[in-house]
Amino acid sequence: MKPTTIEIKVPGFGPTTIFLTIWTILLWIMVGVLLIGMIGRPSEIDSLWFLWLVMIGVGVLTGNHIIWEAIGKVRITISSDRIHLTNVNNLFKKEVHIPIEDFRRVEFRKEGTFLPLDFWGFTQGDILFKFKNGQRRFGKDLSKRDSLKTIYRIEKEIKNYTQQWA
Repeated sequence: MKPTTIEIKVPGFGPTTIFLTIWTILLWIMVGVLLIGMIGRPSEIDSLWFLWLVMIGVGVLTGNHIIWEAIGKVRITISSDRIHLTNVNNLFKKEVHIPIEDFRRVEFRKEGTFLPLDFWGFTQGDILFKFKNGQRRFGKDLSKRDSLKTIYRIEKEIKNYTQQWA
């Protein structure tokens, strides 16, 4: 049986994305100013190279988050022996491989976060994927209806594979 793939788009462009886009643009401008200063007058800037490297690192990480918010997806691939969760369309891939026998359940559970964190988009989502040695949340900003439809589809596909091999 061919593996089933389900893709969940990450809704983006909330307050977090706007704030991080402005922050990233300003950060890269500061990196450029420091770089020009280091090239033009290196003797006056002795130990700012560390700051420059930190700013580049932060710029890459925030840029990754902006890309994730704009075009990111969670891809769930269900096969006869494992469930594969992958973040798609970002710089740093996050993958989880779950043997089918370690899968426990997928459920809708509203994330109980501090209100300002929810407003700024620093939540992971309401779809909770539980397996033997952990859990993973996704589906941030999906409506309850869309979350429940996705959960139903995931459960249906997993049951198809487990009944086939039982």
